[in-house]
Amino acid sequence: MRYRLRIPRTARVEIEDHKSRITLNALAGDARIRTHKGAVRVKGHDAALDLETHKGDAHVEFARLTEASRLETYKGDIEVAVPRNAGFDLDARVERRGMLQAPFVLGERDLGRHERTYEQKVNGGGPTLTLTTRNGSLRITER
Repeated sequence: MRYRLRIPRTARVEIEDHKSRITLNALAGDARIRTHKGAVRVKGHDAALDLETHKGDAHVEFARLTEASRLETYKGDIEVAVPRNAGFDLDARVERRGMLQAPFVLGERDLGRHERTYEQKVNGGGPTLTLTTRNGSLRITER
């Protein structure tokens, strides 16, 4: 079954899902997404995003970073594209065999054998971008 919803651009969206493909385009309202084994694609997002995936993959592209956002995965991959030269505060936690890649130098701090954190201002800082993975991968790219 496939659903296509047209909503006002500034609407607040909450989605709870199991094994679906979710696509959000050019939303300027806050979004909260929870998925298990689903695939998420968010393009041109211009508000806060709270995304949590379990064994699913997500690609998120921010139009601007103006509000705090949180992206978390367990055994999945998340790619987040931020505008080139966007200022934000990175707060990332990588556990187990997880990994974090970024187009800038990362200030890593080991918290033990299976846990690392990255807390730093990027391009002068701004809203907090919180990223968390356990046995998954996180990749920050610039667009």
